[in-house]
Amino acid sequence: MLLLTIVFKGEKEELIYDINEIEERLRNKDIHIGIYKEKEEEFNVLKIFSSDNSDLPKKTMDIIYYNLMEIIYNHIILEFYYMEVDYILNEDYFFLGKEEIEEVKISLFNILTNFQGINDEKSVYFSNRMNEIKEDILNVIKENNLINIHGYLRFRIREIKKKVCLIIDKIIESIMVEKEYDEFIKLLKYFVGMQDNKINKLHIFIDNKGDYIIKDEKENNIMNKFKKESFAEDIAEAVDMEDVIISGLVTSSPKKIIIHGANNCKNKEFINTIENVFESRVTLCDGCEQCRKLLSKNVKNN
Repeated sequence: MLLLTIVFKGEKEELIYDINEIEERLRNKDIHIGIYKEKEEEFNVLKIFSSDNSDLPKKTMDIIYYNLMEIIYNHIILEFYYMEVDYILNEDYFFLGKEEIEEVKISLFNILTNFQGINDEKSVYFSNRMNEIKEDILNVIKENNLINIHGYLRFRIREIKKKVCLIIDKIIESIMVEKEYDEFIKLLKYFVGMQDNKINKLHIFIDNKGDYIIKDEKENNIMNKFKKESFAEDIAEAVDMEDVIISGLVTSSPKKIIIHGANNCKNKEFINTIENVFESRVTLCDGCEQCRKLLSKNVKNN
């Protein structure tokens, strides 16, 4: 039973190798397919057969088509990448510098060809754009039992370009945000370097609710002092307390900062910012007597 015909130009040994791997993988699931290669004028033709002469169950067909689609997608997207991406970046993103273009190219290649799964909002976005391309390929092979890789790329290139450009936009946005963050950190480090050390040792407690308690070495709660210095005392609800704490730390420039209950922090970037600005001055406490006493009671700022 003929399942799919794949038509392509050139030898594409990688494609044949990948499909042979799929054959082995499916065999381990007790699904048996065969591959036959032939030449028709300028094209190579791969015909994929089922070893079973009878109609296969829908679930089995879906497994076969999905696996083949993933292989076909990889080869189509690679062809697109090498054919179009340099031109797209130089023409549509001319405002980028040479180093930025190379950074975008590396990130884009890794996203399109070696996606590592969903772990944040960006990866969800990338996955959705790639899945739109994959879904179209899957529909083509299901409906026609045939796909011409060169022809598909030729007639779908505009749609693929739209999806890829959306991914590029998101990559550039991330690069710009990261550069702005790096500049922000440099500026804070500069201000810290200009300040005298007004506090010898400062403790940041983060309780089980994610609330912050700021104490000096004499165990005085100094959160209100931080609020006054940042003009946030009367508008606390409208001000991000993490910004107030960062501002207070920069102003007071402690010699040593000990963060207790870092795992309770809901915003890991807050901890990262403190570590990036104050570097060796920062210690993450892994559980001291003060931690157990204060955090177990969920003491709130007053």
